[in-house]
Amino acid sequence: MVTDAPMGMTTPTVMLTDDALLTLVQWLSPAYPVGAFAYSHGLEWCVQAGDISDSASFRNWASAILRHGAGRTDAILLGAAYRADNGTELSEIDAFARALGPSAERRLETDLQGAAFGDTTQAIWDQETPNQRR
Repeated sequence: MVTDAPMGMTTPTVMLTDDALLTLVQWLSPAYPVGAFAYSHGLEWCVQAGDISDSASFRNWASAILRHGAGRTDAILLGAAYRADNGTELSEIDAFARALGPSAERRLETDLQGAAFGDTTQAIWDQETPNQRR
């Protein structure tokens, strides 16, 4: 436990020795190859325009994407997929997610990033992934 938290509170220390946690951290790393950075909700543009220049402005941008943008829907669907009990439920969530897609470009983005993630994950960890290009 970390004991130097505000007002004597303790917070747990996360040790990256757990394989599942380490794998998750690797998957969420910006270095993880998921088809380049072509689709990032405009992050590069915001940095170039000076709208994101430090951790606070990035936190505000990410918060807006997750609370009010496409990231909110993505997070909800990811949570539902994680909780799916079987392949049938997962397929239903996939069909629902595809139906929510607002444009052909968004669907292409989703398919390409998912395929790149699945290909890389399968190659690195030799894990079977539902990697279907539609």
